[in-house]
Parts: sequence; C-alpha cells; structure tokens
Amino acid sequence: MLFPKLPLLQRFCSKYEVPRTKLSQTVLVCVQHLLETTGSLFDQLIGLGLRPTRMYVLGKVYSSNLQVQKGLMERGSA
Repeated sequence: MLFPKLPLLQRFCSKYEVPRTKLSQTVLVCVQHLLETTGSLFDQLIGLGLRPTRMYVLGKVYSSNLQVQKGLMERGSA
C-alpha cells in the first residue's frame, strides 16, 4: 500500500536532521489508530533511518484500517 504524502510532515522531516545511525538503533513501540496518515508518518520515519523490523505497532480495534495494517506488515513492521 502506498501511503499519501503529507507536505507538512515531509517539510519538517527534510529540515530535521537526525543521524541515521541513531534511528537505525531505535525501537519504536506504539499503540496507534492505524489510519493512512499514520502510515505516512511511519514511512517518513523509515526514510529517516528507522528500521521497520524494529517497529512494534499495535492498532486500536475500533479505529484500525486493515489496509494500513497490511501495508505496515509488508514493510516489515511487527
């Protein structure tokens, strides 16, 4: 699944410089509303160096989009 590009998020990430090595060693554990914009956020974090295999995401039953869940799993998120 291709998540939408969010101009404000992209602009912020392009100006915020994080050493890729720091994010590559980061583990993300979160409980989220799995919406398309959530997928966009995770895509930007991956672009900044966060490894999908180090992302542990639990969706909320009442607000999770199954296509978003599938898209995140295709990227390697747990």
